[in-house]
Amino acid sequence: MSIFVACLDWHISKDDGFKLELLKTMSYEQVTAELADYLQMDNPKKLRLTQHNVYAHLPQRTPIKYNGIENLDNMIVHSRQYTNILYYEILDLELPYLEKMKVMRICFHNQKSELVSEHQIRIPREKTIGDLLELLKEELGEEYAKRSEER
Repeated sequence: MSIFVACLDWHISKDDGFKLELLKTMSYEQVTAELADYLQMDNPKKLRLTQHNVYAHLPQRTPIKYNGIENLDNMIVHSRQYTNILYYEILDLELPYLEKMKVMRICFHNQKSELVSEHQIRIPREKTIGDLLELLKEELGEEYAKRSEER
């Protein structure tokens, strides 16, 4: 059985989106393949889907994990109500790889506790703090080199 699903961009709050005719039995991969085809993307794994919250009329707080829901019929249900709305997000990395990463937010403050800089670094979950520090040094580049020379 096919249904029309409204696909809305997760980043645009007033997006009217577009409708796709999909089968209720489609898997996560099949849904993202159809969506990627419509968006003219070459890699459907760079799409992340999020369910619609029928009470808040917004996306759910947490997106659907890659192949985390069996079929489209289960993706468009929230609190036993059909929504026919899915949010999509275009990622810079493939979702299965991104889900193995941890985003670390590092903030530097001065002596007055004022924010000087903020950095977000993606790192595989199995890496160590030492690996994180190396990635931070790379991101800071010359700024890190200047500060270490001043000491």
